[in-house]
Amino acid sequence: MRVYILYSNTRSRYYVGQTTDVEKRLKRHNKGLVPSTKYGIPWNLILQIEVDDRSQAMM
Repeated sequence: MRVYILYSNTRSRYYVGQTTDVEKRLKRHNKGLVPSTKYGIPWNLILQIEVDDRSQAMM
């Protein structure tokens, strides 16, 4: 599991998410397939951190 941080220059906003496949998830964000980020395209990956499980990702 990975926690990731995206940044949108268009909206000057950050987005924090979690997934097992950051590259695939970033593509979904930039195709407008994620409702909460579809207005900030393009999103840039700022950071990704590996964690043990989902509960740790939520901390």
